[in-house]
Amino acid sequence: MLLANAPDILLKQPIEICAPKENHERWFTKGQEDYPKVGIAICSFIEKWLVDLLESMQGIDDLLKAYESSNAFLLKQQHWYVFVTAAYMLRGAPEKAKLVMEEHLGNPGLRKRYSAVYDNL
Repeated sequence: MLLANAPDILLKQPIEICAPKENHERWFTKGQEDYPKVGIAICSFIEKWLVDLLESMQGIDDLLKAYESSNAFLLKQQHWYVFVTAAYMLRGAPEKAKLVMEEHLGNPGLRKRYSAVYDNL
């Protein structure tokens, strides 16, 4: 309900967003002989860029730190701001929670869509 009754929302993002743009990679295979080489390249990318990001996002305070620092390696869709709002509420900062909603989801259409969040602020 707080995510505007959108059951299709998942926490997901392409892994390449976890790296600076100049380090984005694409992997292709032309046949079975390419699988090991591509698998190693994907694992290397994950170890270099994704693991640190995942380890840095272990709790509410980490989420707020990422928001406040404008972490460029996180995809910020509308539901991201609902999570940030909830984190501020859990930390006893309702004014900051309201600011997040107003700044990112404050236009009339989004206010209506996320009315359940606004009703609980």
